[in-house]
Amino acid sequence: MGLAQRSLALGCTAIMSVLQMTMAGNPNWMLNGKAQVLADLSAQEIQAVHSILMSRTELDLQPSDTRALDKNSVLLIETLLPKKKDVQEFLNKETNPPVREAHVIIFFSAQEHRNVTEFAVGPLPQPIYMRELSPRPAKHRSWASRPMCKAEQSLLYHKVKEAITPLQELFLHTTGFSLEDAMASV
Repeated sequence: MGLAQRSLALGCTAIMSVLQMTMAGNPNWMLNGKAQVLADLSAQEIQAVHSILMSRTELDLQPSDTRALDKNSVLLIETLLPKKKDVQEFLNKETNPPVREAHVIIFFSAQEHRNVTEFAVGPLPQPIYMRELSPRPAKHRSWASRPMCKAEQSLLYHKVKEAITPLQELFLHTTGFSLEDAMASV
């Protein structure tokens, strides 16, 4: 292999490395404009949505690792799929792509009337607005149906342990297991 061929091969290798690093840093570059309409949120988009939510003082959001029962916290940030009609028009008629938004679910437990509320945040990748989504009748999320947070699990564990302490010997004698054995297997 001559000097010119080696230089060309080295140059091509360098260009490929730069392109791979660039694509890894921004995975949406790998998608053509059509596929990106339905793509999952990138890490940068999730961070941008989280930042705008945390900056909204009226939401009074607490970090998810805060060990309190009466806190407002974000449960979910995911892609809010556009209306099917808008996607079809974009794919078939070459219209502008639908606005890209995030679907956010927030637990409001630090207020008198606790609730689970859904929001649309957009436009992505640089969100500037947030609007409440109307609950659909079949998809209404009740406060009682939400998943438990770590603080609730810990409190429940300690209450159950406190309640069954007098029965500990009975459990060991009849089943051979204790609460600690049961929790260790979970």
